[in-house]
Amino acid sequence: MRKWDYKNIEIFDIAQKVGFDYLKPGKKLYKCINSQHHKNGDKAPSLSIRQDGYFFNCFTCGIKGNVVEFAKISLNMDKESVFKWLKKEFPSTPSKSFSEASFGTKKKPEIQKFIDISSLEGMLGKRTDDIFSRKLLDFGMSEAHLKSYGVAYDCKNQKTMFFYKNLNGRFTNIKRVKFKADLHRDKSDPPRFLSEKDGYKINCLYGEHLLKEAPLSKSVILVESEKTAVIGSFIEKENIWLATGGATHFNEAKAHVLKGRKVIIAFDADDAGRRAAIDAKKILDALSISATIFDPFGDLDNGFDLADIFLDNLQKRILNKN
Repeated sequence: MRKWDYKNIEIFDIAQKVGFDYLKPGKKLYKCINSQHHKNGDKAPSLSIRQDGYFFNCFTCGIKGNVVEFAKISLNMDKESVFKWLKKEFPSTPSKSFSEASFGTKKKPEIQKFIDISSLEGMLGKRTDDIFSRKLLDFGMSEAHLKSYGVAYDCKNQKTMFFYKNLNGRFTNIKRVKFKADLHRDKSDPPRFLSEKDGYKINCLYGEHLLKEAPLSKSVILVESEKTAVIGSFIEKENIWLATGGATHFNEAKAHVLKGRKVIIAFDADDAGRRAAIDAKKILDALSISATIFDPFGDLDNGFDLADIFLDNLQKRILNKN
């Protein structure tokens, strides 16, 4: 086995890990990974990758460099963080390159699967059949808002679906949750993600894709549950609401997309939530990301979150109107 060296990793290896799975050996030009900065979205491909898979160059926007620079741009990380990520994702360099593997001489490296929305068409039901969506629509939330957060209904399993979409616009996972009429989770039926064993990783924040078009002046409210992010962003629109998907689901890899922003951590009112909030702040502090913890619950230790406060106020508003 060769000694670990980033120079033994190809751009094609990294591309498969971060969602640019169309970047495979054998073409002269590819759509640029920086296409949002092209006037026409790079419809006429302008990205060249050297045959050895080590160097790239875009003839239109001018980005270029080696595998490290490719990872920096793809992951929006600094150089030090990129090396940590590379060592984690490629702990041992294969004796054959991805280019050689693609011709059948070596098994390809493990890659992340992404969700093809078209494959779910028979499963997606009407929002009006979904307890969660129907209740929020009654409160005045728009269809567009639910869609922007990737909320859908699984009519086969009768559960609300929250689609996880990364900064590159790829769907990485789905969380299915069964809600009761009061919009509290049905604890007899635990929420489930698509299995990581099947290649569907939970490696981005819920709502992360919304960061792409949002100016850095907008702060992030980081909460635990997808429900809280959806409802919170409806009530308080000045900031971007993102969710970790659970108290223990936040880590350094997911934190990098928050660089350059102020982050307000608002986790649940219980011991697990408060400990997780402290841990999240330590991660953000280590990355020099401005972070504060917001805990409006006082001595409460019942698992309440901001969504409970918002829903209570919305319900009172409806009753007052009547």
